[in-house]
Amino acid sequence: MEKTEIQGKDLKRSRAKTKASSKPLKRKRSESNGSGSRKIPKKEAASSISHCKAIFLTDKSTTVETESFQFRNEEVAAIQLTRVCRDDFLPNRRLTAFVFHDEFGEPQPVEMVEECNLYISGLILPLEDACDDEKETRIRCEGFGPIISWSLSGYDDNSPIIWVSTEAADYECIKPATVYQKQYSLFFQKACTCVEVYRELSKSCGGNPNLSLNQLLTAIDHSVTERTNVPRGASVKDLIISWGRFIHDQLIGLDETAPKNDTIFRNLPVLVSLRDASDKAAGLASTRTKLKRRKNKVFSSTKIEYDIADNYPPPAYYQRGINEIDERAVFKGETDDADQLPHHVLHNWCLYGFDGSFISLEFLQLNSSSVIEQQIYCSGIATIGDGSRFCLDTCSNSPSSPTVINADRIPVYLSTIKDWKIEFKSSTVSISIRTDIAWYRLANPLTQYGPWYEPVLKTVTLAVSIAELLKEQRRASRLSFPEIVKRISDFNEGHPAYISSISADVERYIFVHGQTILKLFANYPDPSIRKCAFVRGLRDNLKELHRSKLVKKKIFPSQKEHVNLEAAVPHKTSETKAMPATTTKLISRIWHKYCSKYLPEDFNYEDTEALQETKSIFDENFKKFYCVPKRKSQCASTKVRWDREEVGKTSSGEVFYKRANFDGLVVSVGDSVQVKTADSEESPPVFFIEYMFEDSDARKLAHGRLMLRGYQTVLGYVSDKRELFLTNHCQEFGLSDIIGTMPTEIQSVPWGYQHRKTNADNHKIDRARVDKKIKGKPTKFFCRSLYCPERGAFLCLKTSSMGLGTGYCDSCKIKELRNTSVFKLSRYNFTFKGTKCHIHDFVYVTPHSISDETDKTPKNARSVVLKPFTVCQFLGIDQHKPFKNADPESTIVKLRRFFRPEDISADKAYHSDIREIYYSEQVIKVPVAAVKGKCEVREKEDLNPIPTTYVSQHIFFCEQLYDPISGALQKLPLQVKRSLSQRKSGKTALNRKTSQKRKKGERGFRGEFADCNKFLATLDIFAGCGGLSSGLEQSGVSKTKWAIEYEKSASEAFQLNHPDATVFTRNCNVILRAIMTVCGDADDCISTAEAADLADKLEQKEIDGLPRPGDVEFIIGGPPCQGFSKMNRYKERSWSKVQCEMILAFLSFVDYFRPKFFLLENVRNFIFFNKGQIFRFTLASLLEMGYQVRFGILEAGAYGVSQNRKRAFIWAASPEENLPEWPEPMYVFKGPRLKIPLGGNIHYAAVGSTANGAPFRAITIRDTIGELPAVRNGALKPIMEYKNGPISWFQNQIRGDIQDLKDHISKEMNELNLLRCRKIPKRPGSDWHDLPDKQVELSNGKVVNLLPSWLLKTAGRNNQWKGLYGRLDWAGKFPTCITDPQPMGKVGRWFHPAQDRILTVREYARAQGFPDSYQFAGNIQQKHRQVGNAVPLPLAFALGRKLNESIEDTSSELT
Repeated sequence: MEKTEIQGKDLKRSRAKTKASSKPLKRKRSESNGSGSRKIPKKEAASSISHCKAIFLTDKSTTVETESFQFRNEEVAAIQLTRVCRDDFLPNRRLTAFVFHDEFGEPQPVEMVEECNLYISGLILPLEDACDDEKETRIRCEGFGPIISWSLSGYDDNSPIIWVSTEAADYECIKPATVYQKQYSLFFQKACTCVEVYRELSKSCGGNPNLSLNQLLTAIDHSVTERTNVPRGASVKDLIISWGRFIHDQLIGLDETAPKNDTIFRNLPVLVSLRDASDKAAGLASTRTKLKRRKNKVFSSTKIEYDIADNYPPPAYYQRGINEIDERAVFKGETDDADQLPHHVLHNWCLYGFDGSFISLEFLQLNSSSVIEQQIYCSGIATIGDGSRFCLDTCSNSPSSPTVINADRIPVYLSTIKDWKIEFKSSTVSISIRTDIAWYRLANPLTQYGPWYEPVLKTVTLAVSIAELLKEQRRASRLSFPEIVKRISDFNEGHPAYISSISADVERYIFVHGQTILKLFANYPDPSIRKCAFVRGLRDNLKELHRSKLVKKKIFPSQKEHVNLEAAVPHKTSETKAMPATTTKLISRIWHKYCSKYLPEDFNYEDTEALQETKSIFDENFKKFYCVPKRKSQCASTKVRWDREEVGKTSSGEVFYKRANFDGLVVSVGDSVQVKTADSEESPPVFFIEYMFEDSDARKLAHGRLMLRGYQTVLGYVSDKRELFLTNHCQEFGLSDIIGTMPTEIQSVPWGYQHRKTNADNHKIDRARVDKKIKGKPTKFFCRSLYCPERGAFLCLKTSSMGLGTGYCDSCKIKELRNTSVFKLSRYNFTFKGTKCHIHDFVYVTPHSISDETDKTPKNARSVVLKPFTVCQFLGIDQHKPFKNADPESTIVKLRRFFRPEDISADKAYHSDIREIYYSEQVIKVPVAAVKGKCEVREKEDLNPIPTTYVSQHIFFCEQLYDPISGALQKLPLQVKRSLSQRKSGKTALNRKTSQKRKKGERGFRGEFADCNKFLATLDIFAGCGGLSSGLEQSGVSKTKWAIEYEKSASEAFQLNHPDATVFTRNCNVILRAIMTVCGDADDCISTAEAADLADKLEQKEIDGLPRPGDVEFIIGGPPCQGFSKMNRYKERSWSKVQCEMILAFLSFVDYFRPKFFLLENVRNFIFFNKGQIFRFTLASLLEMGYQVRFGILEAGAYGVSQNRKRAFIWAASPEENLPEWPEPMYVFKGPRLKIPLGGNIHYAAVGSTANGAPFRAITIRDTIGELPAVRNGALKPIMEYKNGPISWFQNQIRGDIQDLKDHISKEMNELNLLRCRKIPKRPGSDWHDLPDKQVELSNGKVVNLLPSWLLKTAGRNNQWKGLYGRLDWAGKFPTCITDPQPMGKVGRWFHPAQDRILTVREYARAQGFPDSYQFAGNIQQKHRQVGNAVPLPLAFALGRKLNESIEDTSSELT
């Protein structure tokens, strides 16, 4: 038989709109053809033609064995030529030498017809065989279809017949093409098994429908074994069970045409059992193949099977040892920088999947910046050290044994493997794997795992040999990829890197393991080899073949439980079903346009290069253009002329013009232009022209403001390439330096929910116009935001003052204000950094600028106590230099010092109000630079009440006089009191400002409103127990009317504390779908079928309570942080990954309701997660909606709680409102400035650090919980008496008028941990180091070590495990409140300072700023979770106060 190769052509094929059906064929058919013996299926699905798709097939893929045939482009023509008689119904033909493939030419299994459009390439034959004396007509047709259904017949004949249907005909599948046999064979074997099951159960075939599952499996076991090539080590029964769902679905489809007395398969017990067993097995099989449609690919040769799994043995499983320890309990690492992680060595190791099945290193994602698709774990014996003595012996293809093995051998199981690397060191090679905790260099693997490691070693050996070949060349670039392949094929069989003497086999091996080879060469020390022609050729070939993702071999389902403890521990929220996000079309479009291809699930090699390239361009251009370079002016050119008459003059004689013309280029005021500079030839900076003028030297100049491209802002790659952002950086440049204009539209779109659809339609029109851009015409840009990186904000453009041409510039005005407010000095007052101080004003002074001889803190104190600002009264200026030459460092001012309670003693501070100060006669002199602002001093009764522990006003009270020498306190003298009263009666600047705000906005703390309708109607999404809502309500700015919380106990807690709110205890995806459906906008909603179904089932009462567009003025919430939080060790699980998507649903609520304000709260890592992708996407989405946006990170400890808790926030405000500023940190708190990288080594911090001073002292643990009654370990009494009154100011604030103490309950520790807790000394800083090294006997008679031995072995490289089993310090602060406090957790210091127990729920709640009146719901674990997930109330209160101010400012501007 002659082989003929057919060249594929560009064929346009019809593509169906509707998805194909896979319903099984009905058992009896009335149609027959010819003899009537052949059963022919009817058409089962119809579809309309939408558009044509070109199919490209390569030569190799279309090679068929045939004697002769005709070729036709069109399916209809082929059907006509193969007709042997009249087709009464839909034509029926036979199909041979066929391949089913997608629109890109990639061969696909038959089942993929349900997922995407499949097309057919093959020989079309008549339905009946030709007579002996008649030659059969055979027509070759490529890329026809698409397939709209497939079906199965032949049950009664015990021979399965597979049919596929297109719009034009039904085809009986006879024989696949050689290259397609492997994919088609599996499907045919399933069909055969399906027929056999039918005959075993069908009464008409003599079967027994009452068989049990085991009986059925036994009955068909033999025939399946003979027919199917069952992999070694796999069970035939397991194989049949894995097909159970397929068999069940096919057979129940036969019931519609079954004879009256025949078996009815639906609900047949044995079939139901088979289906359930199949579903259960499929759920446990972690390495089951996922069939996905590939995009943007060409049809590559499938003759070579690029399947790494073929080089590995059949499935094998790992049995976990009982002594294995979690690596987190042994090694302490986890940093954002993988290079900073510690390095250890792993012996007797193996890699395995979720079910314990061995997995090769090559199945790991090959990009360290992405999250791997399949979770892979590792177990082994860990030893201390960096593993420098371990290497791969590339000659023997096995890891070398260590010369010395550390005695501290610790059996460990690792968390999810994140990355692996191959390193060259001299003549040796080493392989390492990485988790979040450490790097592990691999020594000898487990014996059973050897066959899975050998292919990796073989590939490494091959790569080393290739490197040696390249090193032998004087120029490595001389050896191309084909030449390397040829040389490897010339190796003799004794060579360690021998693959084959056939070049095609060598090429196949290199392609299959190409990513591993590339990974090795990426770390090769010689740069010439890293960039050689072979590496480039291999990378190009892999890109062409789309081998960026490795194909995993299917492993049959296992009933084994998870063998890795870290992943086997049930997730706390596993009871809640993960549901993908419901979104609006706008959010979905932005996500898929900018972010979806960078998701961990879709992250590939090419995308990584693109991302790194984008980032490098971003950083380079940011440095180049944000810091505006000096420009070489060329404005002496005589070619420039003014196009119109002058429009005005300055006092210095400069003449303003509106338009200029030179070299045919017309430039006008308000244009965006590119300016030539010496260092920006490739991408010149863009300026917005504010005005143009001619100076006294006849130079023609322009004054412009710098405009940044999207990638030059914090948005990075998540920005529209046509969008420009105006900045406040301005300067002058010569008109002759302009090299061109950039057509830019200053956009201002209508605002409000009622304009959503109109704006969306306009956007479509605009995009269509851009897509149909006429060649030769410039791209039209747009600008709609002012980018202020120094303020961490995108603001609305002030179009009314832009491009006036009169010499006015907003940026210049801002500069003038900054320059004039730095330092001014007169005889009786001074102005420094915007603060003007008069004689007798009260000011803050930095504590380190005052030499305090009364400081009793010992030099060798355990820790330096941070001090607040010193309050002083300005008495005068001690100046001898002329005022004109004065500067803040040399200008000395005289001040009267006021003392604080903490200046006397810690006990005095504990018993006093933090706003109390003491008058003194001490006069000090400090430079003006030490003054940090102004404050006020009043009498105590004049202070306003505060509903929380955040003090927003700089007001103190003074009632006593303090003598620092004697240390005595006495009543304030009358004349001093009178002078303070006189100061109080005068209207100070702060008084006037406060009074004006009260008068304009009439907003204050809750209770000061005359009309509750002045609250912002608020929707709280992911509401939890309501911490954020409560803090905002306390500030007097909002009223939460609706809340959405999926967890029942948290929802109940929210309702208890917000009885007037409507709380939906449902998934937010369902609520959004329901709202949009009720409002008639279901067509704009993208959701899962499950969300739509649940939304339709809502009761009418719930539907009536749903908010509508126009009702919501403020949306707040903290999207689930499981996927972002470093505290979450389960963040790689599907639940956590889907929770990351909830930001899409959150933003979709904002898009649909378009509230006036929006506030997002999340963990600090939200900013940096996945290289800032989610953060940038959030900013881009809000800007696309038209919002003003501000972003930043705040430390809760600086806002009135004694807790280290860093949180990210994003503000958004409509264009009609003022964007809120960040609240001022008012409490001293140790910590650095919390910076956000903006690119180009430029960072932004929302607020400054208070480590060097703040208005008030830090709140301590004693302040927070010092007066609460003692309780025992495991105390569960829900209500009890206080027993003591409040002592500290914080306790007074937090208790209010509550009489009963609730939720003072403690988690019960086990006996061993309780014994350890009792042995931890009750002194500051004590932890596990203080445990005695001895054994104790437990109540069950078991003898255990009180001091865990592994802690001693690993302490040296883990910061001594500081804090584990730690006791809190009365004078210190709480660590970050988490959802499950444990003495051995990541935050281990949770033992009470004076009692042998973990902190109670109430103590935990106080650390978060919850008042004692706040109620929680559920059991103790649920209450801890509610508190740990909440936003500290004082921080929320502070944010609310700033929102209040912005509303007042807006009101004052309108009036």
